[in-house]
Order: sequence, then structure tokens, then C-alpha cells
Amino acid sequence: MKRKLSGLFALVLALSMLAACGGAEPAPTPTPAPSLTPEELSALYLSAIEGARGAEDNENIPAATELNPLAHEMLGFTQEDAEAFAAAVSLVNIRAYGVAVVKPAEGREDAVREGLQGFIDRQKESFRQYLADQYEIASAAKLEQLPGGEFVLVMSEGQDEIFDAIAAALA
Repeated sequence: MKRKLSGLFALVLALSMLAACGGAEPAPTPTPAPSLTPEELSALYLSAIEGARGAEDNENIPAATELNPLAHEMLGFTQEDAEAFAAAVSLVNIRAYGVAVVKPAEGREDAVREGLQGFIDRQKESFRQYLADQYEIASAAKLEQLPGGEFVLVMSEGQDEIFDAIAAALA
């Protein structure tokens, strides 16, 4: 019985070694994702923001793909600076809060980056002597550019988790 089992084991081992020597199939060439229109990108950004935030923030500070002039002024970029965007910003000066995803228009990358960094700087200055907890939130704000070219700004409690959820949704 032991001889039969040993022989069977040797046969299986030999066959598995032969199978491993076979040519591997070439990996399929990835097809590029279809290009999205600016409206589709903005809707994707809006969905990513809403999915990353809690229900209370979604209700109290709704995200939008079209902002009023005051919100654009606060964020530091014009509608012409962005190909697509979605944002949620607290317009009252009692809370350091802003979440935005912005794909800059051609040649407007610096304007968008500087505008969003300016928003962070103004919020920090606004709360420096006023509300210490809000100053800390503004100071911890994240502003990064994703591989797809979008800038993501998160100024909120739990900014790391919100940022990571948005980045994952856009990956």
C-alpha cells in the first residue's frame, strides 16, 4: 500500500512540475477607461464626497457641483479655473469646514492649487484667536493632487478618513 501511495504521489508531483513548465498566457492589455464629460466627472466627485461624509454633514452642508459666487470666492478659484468640481463649504464663520474635489481646466492647475491653499490659510487665520478647536481643524486640512489630476481638499474632523474614502472612490 505504501508503495502505491508513494508511486501515486511521485506521479502527481511529476505532472504538477510539467504543468508549471507550460507557457503562461500573456496578461491582457488593460483598456483605458472611457473619458468622462465634465458633467459626469462632477457627478462622480459629488458622489465621492457624499459617500465619504456622514449623514449629518451631507444634510447640513450639502455638496454641490455648482457653487454660488461667495463659495467660489471662499475657495479661491473661479468656475472657469475648473473643468469639473464638487464642493461643500461652510459659509458661516463658526466652523472650519470645506471638502472639495477639483479637476483644473487646461493650464489652470496653479490657480486651483493656490486658491485652495489660500482657503486653508484664510480659515486658519480666521480661527487663530477665535475658536481654538476650529483652528486645529483648519491647520490639519489636507490638500493633495491625485494621479488623475484632481485636487482633493478636506478640512473637517476626521479629514484623513474622509480623504482616503474620496481617493478610493476616485481610484
